[in-house]
Amino acid sequence: MKDPPTATVRLASLKDILGLSHLSTQLGYACPAEKIQQFLKNLIQDPDHAVFVAESDQGSLAGYVHVFITKRLFLEPFAELGGLVVDKIFQGKGIGKTLLAAAEVWAEDRDCREIRVRSNVLRERARPFYLGAGYQDHKKQTVYLKTISFNSGDSDE
Repeated sequence: MKDPPTATVRLASLKDILGLSHLSTQLGYACPAEKIQQFLKNLIQDPDHAVFVAESDQGSLAGYVHVFITKRLFLEPFAELGGLVVDKIFQGKGIGKTLLAAAEVWAEDRDCREIRVRSNVLRERARPFYLGAGYQDHKKQTVYLKTISFNSGDSDE
């Protein structure tokens, strides 16, 4: 019997752009590589954010997790996941748990006492995954979204 593929977790770098774009599409957020590059450059420079990737033995990205510190006027800072995805061909091999553990260690190293995850109810496999990892179903909420249009800067002044 062939050994299951393994992956090494490390911080993401700009060489991971194509893999991150592919994984983001699997997560349901199609994003071109150029945009991923722009976003990742900003996140790499921000000490309140980290993106960890799981690199397979073959050199492809098996998954990623984005974790960041959230600050509120009325709460202690806490860590939050901005995304966690494992490539379909690597699912069920413990890579998601390994990425989640990396995010938790990162958060703990920054004195965050909580880590939160928001997951769309349509992600049926996410609920048992997070509950199995020790997370509690904390609350239900509605997300309101408004698109903000920016002026083109063309003014007569």
